[in-house]
Amino acid sequence: METQSEPTRRQSLIGYFVVLLVAISLFGSIFYGIIAFLKASHAYQTALDSVQTNEKVKALIGEPIEAGFWVSGEVELSGSSGAADLTLPVTGPKGAGTVYVVGRKTDGAWHYSTLTFRPKAIAPSTEEPTIDLLPAAP
Repeated sequence: METQSEPTRRQSLIGYFVVLLVAISLFGSIFYGIIAFLKASHAYQTALDSVQTNEKVKALIGEPIEAGFWVSGEVELSGSSGAADLTLPVTGPKGAGTVYVVGRKTDGAWHYSTLTFRPKAIAPSTEEPTIDLLPAAP
C-alpha cells in the first residue's frame, strides 16, 4: 500500500482549501446580493422613510434612526405587479425596534396593507404599543 508523499499531501490540502475559499466567497456574494436586492426595493425604502419621519417613533427611540443589516422577508416582482413582505430592524440613540411592511404592486403602484413599527421592550414584562406608519386615509 502506497502512501502519498509529503508534497502531494500538501498540494491536496491546498486544493481543498482553495475550493473551500471559493465556496465561501460564492455563498457570501449570493447572500450579500440578496440583502442588497431587498434593501433596494420600494417596500424597504418606503418602510425606512416612514419610520425615519414618524414623530412618535422619533420621540420613542431618538434620532437618527438607522436600519440594521439583517433585513428579512421576500420581494417578488413581475413586470408591473409584485408583492413584498419584509421585516427590518431599526435603532436610534434611545432604543430600537422592528418595522414590518406588507404590500402589493398592482399596475405599477404599490399599496401597503401593513406598515408598522414595534419597539423593542425595555424590560421583559413591558410590551410597547405598535405604531401604525400607514398614512391616514383621506
